[in-house]
Amino acid sequence: MNTTIKNLNVLTKRAKLIAEMGLVAREEQGFNVKSPTNHNENLRVWRDEKGRVCCSCADFDRQSQGDLRFRCEHILAVKYFLEQLSETLQIQQIEKVLLSFHL
Repeated sequence: MNTTIKNLNVLTKRAKLIAEMGLVAREEQGFNVKSPTNHNENLRVWRDEKGRVCCSCADFDRQSQGDLRFRCEHILAVKYFLEQLSETLQIQQIEKVLLSFHL
């Protein structure tokens, strides 16, 4: 497995863990992502004026200069957070429909 794929796998695992730990929160202008290792560190994920997803972490600042498609673990954590939220809302809708049949 090449280094890029290994790095992506590590980022993906860390991002899922961050989302599962409940360290992602919605804010008015984006998302706040807490570090699982440094509880004093809060990072911001938002869309810039061009609609690109950005993060305030040093890794994103460094890596996105050479690759506009780069996604750090914090951006991926927001993605997984939103997927979890969507699944929860879908389950709630299904439960409402099922309950309505039992009335």
